[in-house]
Amino acid sequence: MLANLTSPLQNISIKSDSFVANLPFQPLLLIVPILVIILGISISYLTHKYKNVSLPSQFNGIRYWLFENEMPTLIAALLIGITAGFAFLFNFWSHSFGGFAITGPVSSWLSLIIGGGVQPNWGMYFIIGIILGSFICALDKNEFRFQGSDGKTLLKAFVGGTLMGIRASLAKRCLVSNRLVYTACYQFKVGLD
Repeated sequence: MLANLTSPLQNISIKSDSFVANLPFQPLLLIVPILVIILGISISYLTHKYKNVSLPSQFNGIRYWLFENEMPTLIAALLIGITAGFAFLFNFWSHSFGGFAITGPVSSWLSLIIGGGVQPNWGMYFIIGIILGSFICALDKNEFRFQGSDGKTLLKAFVGGTLMGIRASLAKRCLVSNRLVYTACYQFKVGLD
């Protein structure tokens, strides 16, 4: 919808993204020690004993471990990082770039629905996974319900969403895609070369 406005702006090149390629050392020589330090801090944090207050559980078995058991924050962050790393790797092996993004895949679904000739890809399936995973978790914890909203909140959400959409359109991607996906993929590719 905004193609006439965004196309001239997207063709402007301000600076070459060759920072990683011009480093006098391999990026992995910096990344690996940082990861070791983070891992050491994480292990130190996890081995420290904290007093927990526990509530009686509602579920048993695997349902308890999946939907009720509270995972330690650092373990959750580590699992998300490992999952994101595998997402980048699998995308690289399938000759595409991107690990996880929102704006691009949503617009790809829109193009597919209106007949734009787009083939389903990793990002599009990722969006389905987010929706289905959230729905299943909400159902299992009995937290799924339809809720209304007052007009003021609805107007704020509409204006904010519109502004975010315009910004993502001008930037070709959302912040997650530009920083976490494309920068990381570029560095990963340079590290392999």
